[in-house]
Amino acid sequence: MLRTVSFALLAALLALPASANQIVQRLDWTSRASDPQYEYIYKPSFQQFDPSQGMLTGVTYRVFGTTFGSITAVLRDGEEPGGPSSYIAYQRGFFLAVEAPSLSPSIDTAPTEFFASHQFTTDAGPVTLTNQSDWGPTLDYPLGDVTSYLGNGTIGLRVFISANRDTTLEGRGIPIADDTGALLTLELIYDFTPAAVPEPASVAILGAALLGFGAIRYGGRRR
Repeated sequence: MLRTVSFALLAALLALPASANQIVQRLDWTSRASDPQYEYIYKPSFQQFDPSQGMLTGVTYRVFGTTFGSITAVLRDGEEPGGPSSYIAYQRGFFLAVEAPSLSPSIDTAPTEFFASHQFTTDAGPVTLTNQSDWGPTLDYPLGDVTSYLGNGTIGLRVFISANRDTTLEGRGIPIADDTGALLTLELIYDFTPAAVPEPASVAILGAALLGFGAIRYGGRRR
């Protein structure tokens, strides 16, 4: 009877449930643009998941951020304030793409736009237009295959950021100063179940059980 209890206790201790955990790696960067069109390629890296920490159960990429911008325009000499041609509109679109192992298809966001407009009603001095908006909803990209993310090395990425500008100011001789961009965050999230580690009290109980089992065997031999 005591032998059965000892083995049952040992099995129960080894099967103690472990709680799920997350490791989040984060990259933040600012992309600024003053040219009508630009493209930027960024090559960051993340750490792989160390298998000694437990069992990797999921890998997710997450993208979020904001766009911002300001332009300063001056009414052209001879332009009539309040006239049809003194209306200005400005728009810049930002586009993000990410390539990474097992990320198929790659992250490919819809363009996020910054827009501002103004009607000159006076010719006194420059006018500055500003705006800021969320990049869009937080985008999650879970991976089906996590094999490439196991190890003690790094995961290399390729991040593409591009933008284009469309404004009624082009070709009208109106001086402008353009400062627009995006504040972006890319996260790599590891979901994992940590390796089960018995609590000190459980280890003590296990030790006592094993000692008891040893005593039973010793007593059996003496008979």
